[in-house]
Amino acid sequence: MKKISAIVTTKNEEHNIVNALKSVSFADEIIVTGQDWPYEFSWDHIGKTFNEGFKKAKGDWVFRMDIVHFLH
Repeated sequence: MKKISAIVTTKNEEHNIVNALKSVSFADEIIVTGQDWPYEFSWDHIGKTFNEGFKKAKGDWVFRMDIVHFLH
């Protein structure tokens, strides 16, 4: 059976984390990245944050979403 990893990217949005984590409860592992987001926007940081999650993921399939997105 294949293992599914879910990467959830956040930017200090604690009010969304509960619903976001519930919506990826199908995953075998959940990785949260982006907690160190800088105050000023940076495209470079987005790529680093996404890549951090992909490096940590151990699943055969990887699903990535932002903390403000939910699956119903």
